[in-house]
Amino acid sequence: MTKTLVLTGVDGFVGHHVAVAANAAGYLVRGVARTDTVPASTRELLTSVHVADLRREWPVGLIGDAVVHLAGLAAVGPSFEQPQTYIEANSAMVTNLCEAHMRADAVSTRILGISTGAVYRPPHNSESLREDADVVASSPYVVSKLLVERQFEYYRRRGLRTIVAR
Repeated sequence: MTKTLVLTGVDGFVGHHVAVAANAAGYLVRGVARTDTVPASTRELLTSVHVADLRREWPVGLIGDAVVHLAGLAAVGPSFEQPQTYIEANSAMVTNLCEAHMRADAVSTRILGISTGAVYRPPHNSESLREDADVVASSPYVVSKLLVERQFEYYRRRGLRTIVAR
């Protein structure tokens, strides 16, 4: 049986690459984008495109075997000028995604939330960044990603199959 992957932020740089990999793995990919500007090279990899403002709502009935959540505000610099916008937008998207899956009793859907390596304290000198480095809330963007990580933890405790990758 063919499995379905719901891919948010499908119109972004990483979205295209995830769609390519998911297709190669045999998934049917349903994309979610904020506008109807998904490039043709990405659109041809998708079984459907759902245009939605995930800050407001999750597309009705859009439940797959897996979700890769890439959508969100992702620029560190502008987050200093609009801190609350970053925190609200990134958090609301996770709430809407997870609440829709809770309402649909989609507890078997695997949900992968993408965070960022920017949550780690920068290494000293020429050291490599390590996953056991201290976490530092260094920008509103990072604060929003740390909040999103906690939200996925909360929904995991409520029964959803969530995991976060940094």
